[in-house]
Amino acid sequence: MIRSRRTPLLVTVVLAAALAAVAGHVFAARPPPLVLPNTMVSGDVARAEHVNDNFTALVDRINSLEQRIEDEVKVPVGTILAWHRDIPGTPRLPEGWEECDGRTVRDADSPLDGQRLPDLNREV
Repeated sequence: MIRSRRTPLLVTVVLAAALAAVAGHVFAARPPPLVLPNTMVSGDVARAEHVNDNFTALVDRINSLEQRIEDEVKVPVGTILAWHRDIPGTPRLPEGWEECDGRTVRDADSPLDGQRLPDLNREV
């Protein structure tokens, strides 16, 4: 699972703390605290299977948080959000989003299929 012998364990802990902080702000119910299966202290020899178990626990937590975001943080169809496409470095719209540029939605899976979107490109 680990390809580098010098994987910093501190990064793992910081990542886990950052995920927990984000999860606490995104979800109504805070997820249970992350408990790593193996604890190591300075001077301990880290066994590969213990490190792998810890990384597996982190990957499982990340996957469960991603699933919770997908399940719980939904943007209702028809929501209009500001998006400034002309700023250099602005990412493209995510899959499933449409720009309000007056086009007609052509997506059989969308509840807006066949409907004309408003053209808000000149609005302030």
